[in-house]
Amino acid sequence: MIGAGIQDHDIVVVDRALTASDHAIIIAKLGTELMLRRLRTKEGRTWLVAANTAYATIEVTKREDFEVWGVCTWVLHKIAWRLR
Repeated sequence: MIGAGIQDHDIVVVDRALTASDHAIIIAKLGTELMLRRLRTKEGRTWLVAANTAYATIEVTKREDFEVWGVCTWVLHKIAWRLR
């Protein structure tokens, strides 16, 4: 999710009590895999969109193995610094 400002080793805070809406960044369960994606909905169709162009958009409209596991609410970054 580099394009959404989420880098490797960041900590993502997820609220499982929230209902996901269009454009929300979510933890999606697809089969046995969990993934971090942006939820897109339009005209009764649903997609999981990666913010990194190296990953394809996945349509999940009719997939029975898809569920929203939680909605991302915060991202924590480690501060980069070094001592001299």
